[in-house]
Amino acid sequence: EHKSNNIAVRRKLFIESFSRSFKGLHKANVYHADLKGGNILVKEIGENKWEFFYLDLDTVSFKKVITESEIMKNLAQLNASLPNDFSFSDRVRFFKNYTGRGKLTQYDKLLIRKVVKASIKRNHFWKPGESKN
Repeated sequence: EHKSNNIAVRRKLFIESFSRSFKGLHKANVYHADLKGGNILVKEIGENKWEFFYLDLDTVSFKKVITESEIMKNLAQLNASLPNDFSFSDRVRFFKNYTGRGKLTQYDKLLIRKVVKASIKRNHFWKPGESKN
């Protein structure tokens, strides 16, 4: 039981760290047009601490402002490419951390539906416990 609690805490901290890194790109007005799980390297730098490195930089642009449409595209790209080990709860936790809001607003729920819809268009059919093979 103690070990599973540690795994749950570690998972939560990883998702929080990942969402902060992702949000940092957008806050710096960096847009990655091909942002998917396969273009992100993760390095553990300490106990429950990670660094994230974004690859395929030929699709990166620096903007004055990143539009909501671009944010939605990045969220859908990421959602569609994450392994099925990321549960729906993990994905919602990522979104909450990304937005900085602890409780989802009606607008947030609308955005999540848009992300899911866009993910499905990208041939992502996430089902808990199934692999993408």
